[in-house]
Amino acid sequence: MGLFGGLVLGVGIMMGAYWAYETLNFGGYWNWDPVENAVYIPWLVLIAGLHTMVVYKRSKHALRTSFILVITTFLLVLYATFLTRSGILGNASVHSFTDLGLSGQLFAYLAAFVILSILLLVRHWKAIPATEKELTTYNSEFWVFIGVVVLCLGAFQVLVTTSIPVYNSFLGFIGIKSNMALPADQIAHYTKFQLWMGVGIALLSGLAQLLWYQKNDKTKVVNALSVPLILTFLFVSLVYMLGKIDFIPKVDTFPYFVLLFVTVFAIFANLSMVFTLIRRKVNLSGGAISHIGIALMLFGMLFSSGYSNIISKNTSGLLYSRDFPDDINRDNVLLFRNDKVKMGAYDVSYRGRYFEVKGFPEYVNKQLLFQLDDVHQAIARADIKYKDKVHFKTGDTVDVYPENTYYQIEFKNRETGKAFTLYPGHR
Repeated sequence: MGLFGGLVLGVGIMMGAYWAYETLNFGGYWNWDPVENAVYIPWLVLIAGLHTMVVYKRSKHALRTSFILVITTFLLVLYATFLTRSGILGNASVHSFTDLGLSGQLFAYLAAFVILSILLLVRHWKAIPATEKELTTYNSEFWVFIGVVVLCLGAFQVLVTTSIPVYNSFLGFIGIKSNMALPADQIAHYTKFQLWMGVGIALLSGLAQLLWYQKNDKTKVVNALSVPLILTFLFVSLVYMLGKIDFIPKVDTFPYFVLLFVTVFAIFANLSMVFTLIRRKVNLSGGAISHIGIALMLFGMLFSSGYSNIISKNTSGLLYSRDFPDDINRDNVLLFRNDKVKMGAYDVSYRGRYFEVKGFPEYVNKQLLFQLDDVHQAIARADIKYKDKVHFKTGDTVDVYPENTYYQIEFKNRETGKAFTLYPGHR
């Protein structure tokens, strides 16, 4: 069941990343939104727990650690539910629910399971088998433990930052004013730490897999490491010599180079184990294959950054606002109504602002409406028609939903002449 839970949670994360990349199209697959983080944290801890279970099955180590990690995973899932549904992230996440008045019940539900879990674990602690046998650095279990620590530290770092709104709420509840805020640039903040977690995981996924079947033999360990290391040096050197990674913006910086190196090492190390295990017993190669998948995912994340091509650079010399971050002013072109701006292969034109009007099947051009003091009402400046049918006559008062405001933008390919509009269609 643990494997199935890890699979379902992992697939859910991948589906969310795909949705963000393909549907939202905000320029990436992970934005470090608090709700995204809320599901990422228990997945990391669960993966750590699965590894300690494998260690226990082989060497009878770490059963107590496995209990702690599995229970923590369950509690973190409940905590994620609390974060998402309580409304506590209302101002911090685009995915969070508003306050539905359930925060008290959700907190009581979470607290009850935390207390119950601790009591049950304490009660049965002595009944859980433990071993006093010490591990050496040539034990593969030792390196698996190091990997578990890296995963848990990565989860802890995300948890600490993601929970900032919870700290504010709790301190406010006990009468202490707190204005702690999430980092202004959350992507840079989390990447600064999680990049090194990726380095650790890539390195250890290759190292532990090589050591797993070497029976603590120093000579065999050295021999097993030598081929993947040589191949890694050759591959990375060749890539640099051929200049094939110029499109990775940050690979020349030390952290990104290290990530590239250990990711390639993880791929070669696990591939070598797959070839070795296929000759012995094919069903033993599952761990190495899954580690190759993780390494390829890290490799893809590193290289995908080079495919970003910002075609909306602001070359007008004008700023949106001096209060905006430099990247917002730099990477987003200013559009003025009916002016044509070149953007990549397209001519882009802003056609105006449109409102949703109650009882009308299309969005209505703001130019046809005179806004009243009540922002939810407006007067029609002219007849408002849809397919030759007049829905509102000049002077009629209409109900509008200003929160549903759309900006019609036309893109026209300069070569083909084909055009499309970023504007909601018929409802």
